[in-house]
Amino acid sequence: LHRQIQPKYLLQVLNGSIIALCKVRHDMLYHTTSSYPALVDERANVECVGFGLIRSIDMNRRQIHVLIPDNSLPKTMINALIKGYDDCPDEFYFMSIDRWRGRMPPYVTGIINSNI
Repeated sequence: LHRQIQPKYLLQVLNGSIIALCKVRHDMLYHTTSSYPALVDERANVECVGFGLIRSIDMNRRQIHVLIPDNSLPKTMINALIKGYDDCPDEFYFMSIDRWRGRMPPYVTGIINSNI
């Protein structure tokens, strides 16, 4: 994925994604520029220790907020967040308690009919 997207847009692409929380050898990480996170070399052996959801990304503070369902995960081991090719189903983003009350979630401006 990172080969197809300019580094300055990587964080926006990750926002709201389900990601793998991984451990990678440090020599398999490389920087395209110091102002962006390191990328994982395609030859790297990656050990997945769990999964999470990127709740938000604060570009000003350079912080990634990740929801992790298992609090016992050793967070100090995690040095790579890896997104697969699949995205969450639309219902994941569109359905919320607000929808049942007749309001759209604050992050949705409308629903596109995917049955067309």
